[in-house]
Amino acid sequence: MTEMTDAEQALGVTEKQLEAEAAHAEAAKFSSPVVNSLVDRWFTDSFLGTRLGNDTASWNLVYTATQDLKRRLATLP
Repeated sequence: MTEMTDAEQALGVTEKQLEAEAAHAEAAKFSSPVVNSLVDRWFTDSFLGTRLGNDTASWNLVYTATQDLKRRLATLP
């Protein structure tokens, strides 16, 4: 595992999070608002108010996965 830079430590940001945000930004160029809305609604309906919703690290992991799902769905024909 790579060490975090001082800036990353100060911000609490990891390389993986930065990569995920970059992928999300790229997917946003090609994404469908309808699909994104559907994924966001599923995410909220499924996880808000659950134990997962009370654990920030887990919540962020699942949120990142939903962003990856949106990116993958955006590349489908």
